[in-house]
Amino acid sequence: MKMFILKASCFDRFLKGNLLKTVTAAILIREGRILIARRRAGTHQEFKWEFPGGKVEVGETPEECLKREIKEELQIEVRIGAFLWESIYHYSQDSIRLLAYETFWESGEMVPTVHEAIEWVSVEDMKDYDFAPADIPFVRKLIERKTESNGECLKKESKLKPIYLDYNATTPIDPQVAGAMLPFIHEHFGNPSSSHVFGTKAKSAVERARKQIAEVLHCTPDEFIFTSGGSESNNYAIKGVARAYLGKGNHIITSSVEHPAVTEVCRYLEGLGYEVTYLPVDSYGRVNLQELEEAITPKTILITVMHANNEVGTIEPIREISLIAHRHGILVHTDAAQSIGKIPVHVDDLGVDLLSVAGHKLYAPKGIGGLFIRSGVRLEKLIHGANHERNMRAGTENVIEIVGLGEAFQMVGENSQSYREHLQKMRDLLETRLKGEFADIRINGHPEMRLPNTSSVSFKGVGANVILAGMRNVAASAGAACHSEGVQVSSVLKAMGIPLEYAMGTIRFSVGRFTTAEEIDRAMEDISSAVRDCARQA
Repeated sequence: MKMFILKASCFDRFLKGNLLKTVTAAILIREGRILIARRRAGTHQEFKWEFPGGKVEVGETPEECLKREIKEELQIEVRIGAFLWESIYHYSQDSIRLLAYETFWESGEMVPTVHEAIEWVSVEDMKDYDFAPADIPFVRKLIERKTESNGECLKKESKLKPIYLDYNATTPIDPQVAGAMLPFIHEHFGNPSSSHVFGTKAKSAVERARKQIAEVLHCTPDEFIFTSGGSESNNYAIKGVARAYLGKGNHIITSSVEHPAVTEVCRYLEGLGYEVTYLPVDSYGRVNLQELEEAITPKTILITVMHANNEVGTIEPIREISLIAHRHGILVHTDAAQSIGKIPVHVDDLGVDLLSVAGHKLYAPKGIGGLFIRSGVRLEKLIHGANHERNMRAGTENVIEIVGLGEAFQMVGENSQSYREHLQKMRDLLETRLKGEFADIRINGHPEMRLPNTSSVSFKGVGANVILAGMRNVAASAGAACHSEGVQVSSVLKAMGIPLEYAMGTIRFSVGRFTTAEEIDRAMEDISSAVRDCARQA
């Protein structure tokens, strides 16, 4: 048997200036009766109400009865997650519920919401709730039964984990990657520059990782250097070319949908006198090759366009861009942080001269990345010091994380097709469910040339930040933020020309290696409920 607590979480992060109060009560459903036990502590004492006996009517489920009782007594509508009720009744028709009601007042209107988060309740917790004396033995019996042989299993199952659908933001370290790193935390701690056995062991690990990465990228090991991450790699590639080839020209071409790690570098160089062209994109987020070629001048030294967009997943025509650029003697850089591990990324096929890598996007640690530099390409150093990384990037190598990055690449090389198939299966399942639930959504990005894990979904007429706040069990990212001053839409959605009524409600869902169909099913309950609540309040 189970007792569930549903906790409230503050919404004041987006309800500026609104009075927020919380009411918490234990709901005991027993033999068709709804019993209420108010929490004694804190601000809950100021809220006093009584429900009638609460007999479930003919043809009415306990859930429907509970909703009706609450509506009649408190004049508020509530929603209760189906997955929670299913998990309760899977074990018993008798159950204990604890509901948390949040109410806030805005312009004289009282707007209630119900927040759901499951937690186990112990016998000791009973003292905090005002159960009727006649019900206490029954309640105690339910709680104490958790210590039976299967009690710990039920306890574990009752705590449903939040669902992570934000893999484009960062990924967890894969257990296999963590296992490869572990010996270099405690045992093989030497400095790779040292000539003794501790140093040579570390140096060997660094070079092994470099080979693992080169095999996946289809480059030679000496064409890849390690950095602190994608941002440093982008900075080094763009600034390094700009300074090294200044004698040839000072013009750079990029797109209007780049990551800030590229656009901010370009803005910085503009302040130093460089000229930058920001190419427009079509409604899918792809650059137009004709417009790119028309933007080339005799002073153009670099074209930098991302391989795949982090927000909508659109894949850019990098191979075609490289062919155009090289006809004009121009270098090409691409930020491949989002694409590696999701689609094939081979520098010989793409034809690029520079390619950036970010470890935490492919199940390696944060704080590690790299840069492919085609043999013969000159870069002015970004970080000065000793002659590490072929005298191209100073600083003692981060052996632990370099090992992790190498292992992550090897896993991609060995499992790329199965990873890609799983990602697309999960993404398509999510999109199919969303389209079946909401008729007026739009999926952003190219319908075919898109990352297999990324789904940028626009819900018409609602705010993305409000949707996210309402999704208590799903982690995703917003494509727009609504403030009192107005709606701030991402530069990517603006460049794509997404109508404001859709752009303001854009959520990026990105599935990953560990996403399951069961998680998609649970996520849909949360997403659907949050969007419908927002639509009612809009």
